[in-house]
Amino acid sequence: MSLDLSRFHATFFAESLEGLDSVEQELLRLEQHGHSKETLDSIFRVVHSLKGSAGSLGFGVIAELAHEMESVLDRLRQGAAEATPECTNVLLRGVDCLRNWLIASEAQEPVDAAAGAGIVRELQILLRQVVSGSPGPAATAGGMGAVPTERNKRTYVIVFRPAQDFFHSGNDPARFIEELAHLGTVRCIVDLSALPDIQSFVPTTCYLAWRITLETEAAVGDIREVFEWVSNCCALEIDQAAEASVRSESQAVLQPAQRAQDSATESRRDAGLVTMHVRTEKIDDLVNLVGELVITHTMLKQSTQHLDAIKDARAVSVFAQLERNVQDIQERVLSIRMMPVNHVFGRFPRLVRDLGLQLGKAIELKISGEQAELDKSVIEQLIDPLTHLVRNALDHGIELPADRLATGKSAKGTLSLHAEHRGGRFVITVVDDGRGINPALIKRRAVDIGLITEAEFDESAMYALLLRPGFSTAQKVSNVSGRGVGLDVVSQNVRRLGGSLDITSTLGKGTTFTINLPLTLAIVDGMIVGAAGERYIIPIAFIRECLQVSSTQVQSVVGQGHVIQLRGEYIPILRLTDVCALHDESSSEQSVLVVLEVENRTIALQVNELLGQDQVVIKSLEANYRKVAYMAGASILGDGRVALILDVTEIVKQHATIKEMARGTPNQVAA
Repeated sequence: MSLDLSRFHATFFAESLEGLDSVEQELLRLEQHGHSKETLDSIFRVVHSLKGSAGSLGFGVIAELAHEMESVLDRLRQGAAEATPECTNVLLRGVDCLRNWLIASEAQEPVDAAAGAGIVRELQILLRQVVSGSPGPAATAGGMGAVPTERNKRTYVIVFRPAQDFFHSGNDPARFIEELAHLGTVRCIVDLSALPDIQSFVPTTCYLAWRITLETEAAVGDIREVFEWVSNCCALEIDQAAEASVRSESQAVLQPAQRAQDSATESRRDAGLVTMHVRTEKIDDLVNLVGELVITHTMLKQSTQHLDAIKDARAVSVFAQLERNVQDIQERVLSIRMMPVNHVFGRFPRLVRDLGLQLGKAIELKISGEQAELDKSVIEQLIDPLTHLVRNALDHGIELPADRLATGKSAKGTLSLHAEHRGGRFVITVVDDGRGINPALIKRRAVDIGLITEAEFDESAMYALLLRPGFSTAQKVSNVSGRGVGLDVVSQNVRRLGGSLDITSTLGKGTTFTINLPLTLAIVDGMIVGAAGERYIIPIAFIRECLQVSSTQVQSVVGQGHVIQLRGEYIPILRLTDVCALHDESSSEQSVLVVLEVENRTIALQVNELLGQDQVVIKSLEANYRKVAYMAGASILGDGRVALILDVTEIVKQHATIKEMARGTPNQVAA
């Protein structure tokens, strides 16, 4: 009977890719901060586990490359070699190759074995150089870091008792014994005491245990690393021979299977159950069901508004409890999809290192707030815009070392990434201390490519030009920039997430990009408003204030539209009926203004009435109907009606020009 190992592939791919990400970060940390045995041990353990699991599941090419990397890493952690930039480069290329092979294998596509052959040769050359006596950090004469003399051989007694479901994880005990043989001389005694009779025998159940005597120079930690991959599904005891002799043979080997379940196995399994891998489709389905529950609760809430607080006190209390429970379920389910933004930030140390070397720039990357959590669906769509901003800062922002020194700066530039929760929103900043944005350069480039004329250039609106399609200040095309794929793509992607992009810069000092995002794309707190008999939803996060005004308080700007003066500030007024192309026959003597603010731009949206505030579930218009201008999605209200959710960012950006025109020119405003 053959065991189907394919069911273990999903876990293997997920854990291996996650492990490679950590290896990449640790290698970069090693390069920056120098030799660290703790860091090297951490890298070695991941690569060693990857090798073992890949081999047991039949991914031989992956196991072979991991084995070569493991050999080099083993010499590094023993102090026999130095983690030079050349060595780090080869190991990082090995990480890239393993990652590509894992992704290809997961998609059931053939791996490009030739791509790894060169890396394997480079690793073997590195290893030969070390063995032949190339100098390393530990080879300095005398004193600290000197290569230790050959360690005395010691004898260990290892009791290895796999759990009965050991084979279910695709593991093979023989492979672990073979790994021990690489450490020294191995002698094995197999324990058959748990074997049942033939009628009760199950081929996929592991009934065996092993008493292994190992004569080796290796330390106990090296031996434990052999079993690292299966530490949660076996009982393992490692004793030196002198200590082991105290125990009787029956205690060490012939103990029944119950011992394996009552001792170390249970504690290790408990530790392994702290986390578990769940397919994202299941989580998405759960979020959708919670969304439907919220809609149903809203409908129920609306249908019970007639209840009397005194006569129907019991029912009112039950509905209040239901509302609390629904809110708790909603918060907890949404929190399942929340992930640290480090899942995005973690890829940038490697990008900054490689691109800095390519551009000849010395750059220090500072990351903060990386544990702040954001919805997984938002994080996935943040990768491309953030990558573009980082590459933009490295290419356009930070100067070459000689140029920085000439202006009195340090030769090494600084790029900072920061994330935080701010007022119910999620804010990410990308800051560089480079040359800043030059208005003259922006003007010249915009005129050259025909975006504006010289007379039309306004420095206050300069940043808007940077977000225009096709705009780039790169003088030549390279693999970094210059192809006309500019910040407009970043802005579009951020707006698609319901967020906004803000730019500030000081010439000669640097530039800051600020991304403002919702915490989740599933549910939003919204203000329900009415206009021309229709209902619309405005996300609360964009609302600065609401006020009721009369027609006498509204002023007009000649040839532009209407404004209202609030605390000395002229704010343009936009009728919601005009945005939605609705025919409105209601009186305009009294109306409600909802003041909206995005990226320091403000407008007052005129609506007929405010109908209340509620949490609404966002449904995609594009997926269920088609894209509608100025609409970010739709939702189902408590009465079963569909209401459109306004794309406030787009509305404000397209209609906030009156404020800019009216600022400082009150003579243009007439009653």
